[in-house]
Amino acid sequence: MSKRSKHSFAVKKNKAIVISLLSLLIVLVVLTMFLSNKPYSINQQQSTSSTPQNTLILFDAPPTINASQINFKAIATEIIPNNSVVLDAHWGHWVKMLISTNALNESILKLALNASGEQLTPYEINILNGTSNTNIILNQSNNEFVLIVMWSLGINNNNSVINNGKLTHYGGSPYNLASTGGYSPLGTLQLGKLNLISMNPAEQSMVWAITNEVYRPCCDNPTSFPDCNHGAASLGLIELMASQGANKAAILNSLEAFNEFNFPGQYYDDAIFFAAHGVKFSNVAPETLLDYNFSSFTGYSNVQKYLNKYNLLPLSKGNISGCGV
Repeated sequence: MSKRSKHSFAVKKNKAIVISLLSLLIVLVVLTMFLSNKPYSINQQQSTSSTPQNTLILFDAPPTINASQINFKAIATEIIPNNSVVLDAHWGHWVKMLISTNALNESILKLALNASGEQLTPYEINILNGTSNTNIILNQSNNEFVLIVMWSLGINNNNSVINNGKLTHYGGSPYNLASTGGYSPLGTLQLGKLNLISMNPAEQSMVWAITNEVYRPCCDNPTSFPDCNHGAASLGLIELMASQGANKAAILNSLEAFNEFNFPGQYYDDAIFFAAHGVKFSNVAPETLLDYNFSSFTGYSNVQKYLNKYNLLPLSKGNISGCGV
């Protein structure tokens, strides 16, 4: 064999070795991601980037933990804690404006709360008359109050998400949606007309960005299309926190807690899904939980299909309800 032939053979051999090593390295990286107990655990306080490609991998992978190894009771407690959750947001005088303009009727609100098993408390009366500016508190006895007031804020506040967004430009009447047509019993709907809270351009830009990224399990529409009461309430909370100087991470943390109080069964199932992959629910980033894969109607349905497929749903309390377009 000539020197040139030997050299050519050696080069081809070396290339083959390099390609083999690179292929092995890629396989090892993929396996590490696939088999890790926390394949995409993201610190809630530091990260605001979602990783949908990793979560989709979990849907294609069999569970690493079976039902007998999952502490369902602990998961339920984690979703809805026994103690109150204090949000990084506070009430303001805008609530009094809702009452004074009859956008929210206090007497009808009281009847609505009674129908849901809640009572209008002295603390909540102070919120309605504008004398309380404390942090918003979520617990199992006031969730309906917070939902209705936030709904009223989100749907009536003068904001571009309402006045120049998908709700008014989707092709149908903006008054025939669950968030608008279903609002009339609570007061006089003033769709996007009340100057309740204001934001600077940077805060408004953040509201647009967040509302396009987050969902709720009753609909397949992002919060930027608040076609139901939960979507309008989420919009209200996002706007309120942005106007008070909260950053994206704080808003997503509060929105996750708000969603879990409103859809405990759905997020209980989500938590079981993650537990089956060895991921603790508290280690999952809010932007992951609130994205389309886990917080939309379709996303949650896919979670239920996965849990049913692998017999991981014996204690699930999932209850889907549709209220969107």
